[in-house]
Amino acid sequence: MAEARSEPMGARRAAVRAALPPLLRHGFWLAAFLALAPVIDPHDYGVFVVALGGVAIAEALVAEPASHALAAVARIDERLLATALATLMVVGAIASATFYMAADAIGKLGGGAAGAERVRSLSVLPLLGALGAVPTA
Repeated sequence: MAEARSEPMGARRAAVRAALPPLLRHGFWLAAFLALAPVIDPHDYGVFVVALGGVAIAEALVAEPASHALAAVARIDERLLATALATLMVVGAIASATFYMAADAIGKLGGGAAGAERVRSLSVLPLLGALGAVPTA
């Protein structure tokens, strides 16, 4: 079984503190680019960066908290790791499928059909991030 460390609240705070910087960094750059997009007149690269920023935020929301939560557990048995991996696989697959199915709607926001194709090509990132969370922990 999994045994939590003596300070579970401290471990949770540390996990939240560790997960917060990547989320803030991705969110800041996505917001900055969206604010500058009308001025810059983004083309293919700009549409790709916007799509990558949005998908990277979703990937960080899936992988970072799970990785830090697993790292905070003092002793982990194989069943816990297997359960965590299976759960993260499902969550990552759902996030990836959501981006894939919403690609046309996201493409209408900017980039048209080319933007939708870029979102579809990047939609696998949440699944890959989720698969890497358990080994990272």
